[in-house]
Amino acid sequence: MQHCDWSELSDPRPSDGYAAGWQDRNRAKTLVAEQTRVWSAASITIGSYVMISHNVNIHDNISHSLDWQERRLEIDNVYPHLNLMAHTFDLKGLPIVIEDDVWIGFNSTIMRGVRIGRGAVVGAGTMVTHDVEPYAIVVGNPMRVIRRVHHASLQMPATSKAQSDKTDGLGGSNKI
Repeated sequence: MQHCDWSELSDPRPSDGYAAGWQDRNRAKTLVAEQTRVWSAASITIGSYVMISHNVNIHDNISHSLDWQERRLEIDNVYPHLNLMAHTFDLKGLPIVIEDDVWIGFNSTIMRGVRIGRGAVVGAGTMVTHDVEPYAIVVGNPMRVIRRVHHASLQMPATSKAQSDKTDGLGGSNKI
């Protein structure tokens, strides 16, 4: 699995109004659609050939303090001027790992401390709060496995050298 470091992405702007495709120095590729949000206080690692649909939220932390007094202080410091403030409380961040060849459906939420295994599919609207096994298809809230995809069925079709230079084998361009 190649590591996709969000700080080294080559072009984080949407190319066609639908999705942004990124490639980092390690040749890791990912496709992220509009309105997806990544909230990181620990680390988020994304493998190659990952597809993240629109309106997905990925949180490696709890976002706000559990203490009502600290939340009140945060609101007083942020509003009404909408100033960003450094959090002085523990966001309880835990790493997230999204392995190669994962597809995350729209309106899904990925919570802190999970690993999504290679080739897994996260159905639309799924709340991921614990690990997803490789090649599993998961849906719902609470999340449940509905079936598994046999990994041999995911192998790329054989292509000629000329064709493989132009496409990624899925009908798309290798140019990101």
